Amino acid sequence: MKPLHLTISAFGPYAGRTEVAFEDFGESGLYLITGDTGAGKTTLFDAITFALYGEASGQTRDSVMLRSDYADATAKTFVALTFRYHDKVYTVERNPQYTRPKQRGEGVTTEAAGATLTYPDGRVVTGARQVTEAMTELIGIDRAQFGQIVMIAQGDFLQLLLADTRQRAGIFRRIFSTEHFQRFQLALKDRAKQASRQYDDLKKGAEQYIAQIVCDDRDTLRDACAAADAHTLDTLLPQLTDAVADDRASQKQLADSLETGRQGLEALAAAVSKAEQEAALRAQAAEGETKYGQLQQAQAALEQALQAEQAKADTRQALTDRIARAQAELPAYDELDAAVRALQQAEIEGKKAAQACAHANQQAEQLEAQRQALTQQRERVQDAPVRLVEARAAQEKAATRQQALAGLARTYNETRALVRTYQNEKKAYLEREQENETRQAAFQEIERAFLRGQAGVLAAGLIEGQPCPVCGSTHHPAPARPSGRDVTEAALDEARTQAEHARQQARTASEQAAAARAAADAGKNRLLADVQALLGTDIGLEGLKERLSGEIEQSKAASAALLEQVQALTEQTQTHAACEKSLHELDEQTARQQQEQAALERAQVESSERRAAAAAAVQALRGRLAFAGKKEAMQALNADRKQLETLQAALEQAERARIAGAEALARQAAALETLRGQLPSGQPADLDALRQQYKEADTVHRAQTQAYNAIDRRRDANERLLQNLTRQRSALENQEKVCLMLSRLADTACGELTGRQKLAFENYILAFYFDQVIAAANERFHPMTGGQYRLLRRQEAMNQRAQTGLELDVIDYYTGKTRSVRTLSGGESFQASLALALGLSDVIQRAAGGVEIDAMFIDEGFGSLDEESLDQAMNILAGLAGSDRLVGIISHVAELRTRLDKKIVVTRTRTGSRLRLEV
Repeated sequence: MKPLHLTISAFGPYAGRTEVAFEDFGESGLYLITGDTGAGKTTLFDAITFALYGEASGQTRDSVMLRSDYADATAKTFVALTFRYHDKVYTVERNPQYTRPKQRGEGVTTEAAGATLTYPDGRVVTGARQVTEAMTELIGIDRAQFGQIVMIAQGDFLQLLLADTRQRAGIFRRIFSTEHFQRFQLALKDRAKQASRQYDDLKKGAEQYIAQIVCDDRDTLRDACAAADAHTLDTLLPQLTDAVADDRASQKQLADSLETGRQGLEALAAAVSKAEQEAALRAQAAEGETKYGQLQQAQAALEQALQAEQAKADTRQALTDRIARAQAELPAYDELDAAVRALQQAEIEGKKAAQACAHANQQAEQLEAQRQALTQQRERVQDAPVRLVEARAAQEKAATRQQALAGLARTYNETRALVRTYQNEKKAYLEREQENETRQAAFQEIERAFLRGQAGVLAAGLIEGQPCPVCGSTHHPAPARPSGRDVTEAALDEARTQAEHARQQARTASEQAAAARAAADAGKNRLLADVQALLGTDIGLEGLKERLSGEIEQSKAASAALLEQVQALTEQTQTHAACEKSLHELDEQTARQQQEQAALERAQVESSERRAAAAAAVQALRGRLAFAGKKEAMQALNADRKQLETLQAALEQAERARIAGAEALARQAAALETLRGQLPSGQPADLDALRQQYKEADTVHRAQTQAYNAIDRRRDANERLLQNLTRQRSALENQEKVCLMLSRLADTACGELTGRQKLAFENYILAFYFDQVIAAANERFHPMTGGQYRLLRRQEAMNQRAQTGLELDVIDYYTGKTRSVRTLSGGESFQASLALALGLSDVIQRAAGGVEIDAMFIDEGFGSLDEESLDQAMNILAGLAGSDRLVGIISHVAELRTRLDKKIVVTRTRTGSRLRLEV
């Protein structure tokens, strides 16, 4: 995979649309990505990774945080990448989910994540997840593998170089995905612990069974249970078997005695039951004789009560005749009530009609008064609608001018802000330029001192008779001597870096000041043109503020006066319309009132006629009725009815009571006769003696039953415990074998065998990969160090207490000794970590199977190298690039700018970063 063209928009520190034409660098070689700290150099690799996989390269960069803070609200955040893979060109475009200000109104809106992948044949895949899956399938590696192969971050690999076995295992575990081997180790250890816990549980279960054994009075079994545990079951089980057999024999003997006792109890129970039944019959017969005599006396009293009620027949007949006459007169009382109600209604209607006529006359007078008041009010506001139209037109004109003046004031403030910005940028530029001159002078002085000191350095290496590397002479009569204050090359590099940094800052400040001045001039020209168009006069910036303030105040005062006038005329216009409407409604109301008044007068005449007719009807009915009204007549009728019902109910009750008494007396006589026929002849049995015999026999039977049950419970419990303990002994023997097997497996897999090297199973697998990485790394590290060093994995552990297998050493061919990589110098550590990173990239790429990656990024780390080491590292990277690979170096090292012609220069500004290509 080789990137050809990258387009980013509103992404990271890049505010606008930025394009990187990687194809301009050619098919292979090295190029430099340089610029200010934090300007966005690594962001270019982030953009490529995001375009391919929808995620940034770093762990701290979330895709929802990729939108540029410098971007305009209307700018869209996206990344588009054109790349070549297997000689075919693909294009992928992707945007993250992000929030941006709404283009209309206030607040923010959310842009959803999206992606498209265009194949060489024109086929298109859409959707963020679908494109990521298609890219992984196309290239053959996922996002994590892509970052490990393509981006070489020196800080990360220096950590890998200096890590111990535990730390390095954690790093390789993520890279080579060996977590399942670690999980296998831990699973074995957990299985061994679980098996041990199960064995302990079986032991506890056996001891609980032993504690539950029920012992009788025999001392042998009790003593055996007290001394037994899970390891002495072979001794306890035979004794428990004998105890169960003894209890079973005792049970058989007791069962025979229980059967004999049961038969005797049943015979005694039958005799007691028969005696109890005979005694109950004799008691019932005596009670029946007494009850029969009582019923005879009660029947005689009921006969006398019936005769007394029958003697009241004349009274009942008189009440019946009076009730019939009263019922016949009831309709006449209804006619009287109706006539009285009609008279009352007529009187009420007459009063209401008179009141309504009076009220109607009063309403007519009020309506006329309202008409006169509304007519006068309408005449006072007759011209308000016309004046309101004129006032509103004047108000709109004043508002337009006021808005124009406010806009002009904002433009004035913006222009003054641009002028102040220009003044600040100009001041900053002068300060940066002064700093630049100081840094340049300091660098020139240090450079001259360094060159003077080189003569002493060269002279120190001259040998009489050997040629001088400068003039070629073999005779050195007066070699230069070191001054003691010679400048080191490191100090010269530091001064050069500071001078270059100061020059860049001065140039950036100059560009910013020029841009601020152009913006200020453009703002002033726009402002003066707007003033001429609105105020019709030419005036400078100094007097414009006071003029605008005066114009705005006058405009506000005129607008306020017009607003008051419009409000007053609006109220008058509304009053005029309300008067017109009220007068129209008043005319309609007056017509209705006149019609209602005529109807009321007719109703008053009709009411007087109905009242006279009702009074005559009432007088006629009251002359022929006994009571004043139906209420009094009904009270007398109800009293007669109640008295008649009481007499009739008493007669019926006396008859029912006599009949019921006679039936009860007959039933009692029949029951008494039946009981007499059931009584046996002869003397009754001795019930108390029979009950005492049954009680004594039952006590003996209960005691035997309790003894039998006690033995049965003990035998049943011990029999079940015997079975459980037998199974538990077998389970303990099997579990002990399992524990031993799992413990040995877990110790072997976790590298915890006593007396052996601590090499876990996962570390053994990782060591296999680590050997491949070291072999690939040495192909570059050995020549990079001039043949002095070679990396190798430590084979023997320093002790048998810590985990080993991934320790890294270095062999020094100059001394022939092997030592830890921690003894390497800073530059040597960089070379080792770079070689290790490149070797790891090679191994991962081979493991991915046929993956074609023709681009790589190297991030920082070159500042620790001397000139020779830097030459060797650059030669290695040039060989890595070969004929078909592009390698981008992300670095601040100034010397690389002179070594590499192809560059991407990134510059940070206050409005976002910018970049340019140098080919």
